[in-house]
Amino acid sequence: MWLNATKGGPNLPIRVALLRYPMIAHYRRDWEKTAQDGKNAYMGQWFAEEEVKERAQDIDSVIRELEKRGVVPNTTSRWPSKGMAFAFILSITQTWKGLLRRKHGDCSLADPTDTDYMDGIERAKYTYQDVVPDLLPPIHIFHGLDDPNCDIKDTIKFYDTLRDSKLYGDRFKGNDMLYMSIVKSLQTKPTWNSETQKVDRGPSEKVGHGFDYWLNEKEEPFLKHAYDWVCTRWDAKP
Repeated sequence: MWLNATKGGPNLPIRVALLRYPMIAHYRRDWEKTAQDGKNAYMGQWFAEEEVKERAQDIDSVIRELEKRGVVPNTTSRWPSKGMAFAFILSITQTWKGLLRRKHGDCSLADPTDTDYMDGIERAKYTYQDVVPDLLPPIHIFHGLDDPNCDIKDTIKFYDTLRDSKLYGDRFKGNDMLYMSIVKSLQTKPTWNSETQKVDRGPSEKVGHGFDYWLNEKEEPFLKHAYDWVCTRWDAKP
């Protein structure tokens, strides 16, 4: 959205944006907080720290070699569960940011102060002078309070940055242009019952990541509000 709104950029008309538990900062996990007996789990298997670090080094080496050849793809051909292995390895070794923020055409890491390579919170905070605020769309955000993957603190920082009148004036001043819902409980969270071999639906006081896939917007007030908010702006005449 920020690249699109850059002065002299594509400047395509974007009517509205719905951000669901967004990755506003680079994905990072703390090994110690999630480890059990010195190991962390991925897809039901447990891995030692040294093994994960070795895999991260392998990924780094392959990316750098492919980058020399100019053939690094945007995404690999794989099913999501296999592809998520990269997310697990790079986030828990906290090498995600360094491998994603790089200069194209060589193997050197990008200067972290170079605005051309900024994203997420930093791009919103430091490149505001480069964008036309009126080209940034209305934004609705909802985020689970207990999200273990994308820290809600980062999303709150993003929200506060957009609200800062010194950066974006009155563009995101009110709830009509920027709305954030921190979801603390669910009325109908689906859970698998191994005994009955059926899906049980009931309330939940803990809301993590990817929690809205099977929710019914008619039963979850926050979701109904989100869809109504977005659709009203989506259907509005330019």
